Amino acid sequence: MSRFDLSEIDFQELITLKGELEASIEIRREEEKCQLLQDIRQMVSARGFSMGEYSAEPR
Repeated sequence: MSRFDLSEIDFQELITLKGELEASIEIRREEEKCQLLQDIRQMVSARGFSMGEYSAEPR
């Protein structure tokens, strides 16, 4: 991954970029969570279980 040279960017622009970055991180976090849940569902299903069986408390 390349690093960005931020030394020439003024303070206000850095503040703006920070807000945009935080919003992008939150969006990506939600996308990753959705993908992870989809992957887990596929793994559980491939082994012949349902998510309800998998997440039920042990008896």
